[in-house]
Amino acid sequence: MRGALPIYLRIAEGLTRDIAAGRLGVGERLPPERAMAADLGVTVSTLRKAL
Repeated sequence: MRGALPIYLRIAEGLTRDIAAGRLGVGERLPPERAMAADLGVTVSTLRKAL
């Protein structure tokens, strides 16, 4: 069941999919952590764990 995965793992998988699909380029800079966490609706510490 997908909802059973911790949020940080779902974020990490999403980023991996975005890279594989070409939506994020390898080596491309990500947005600032605070902005990215706010967009995802998580804390900065959760985002850092995913990264």
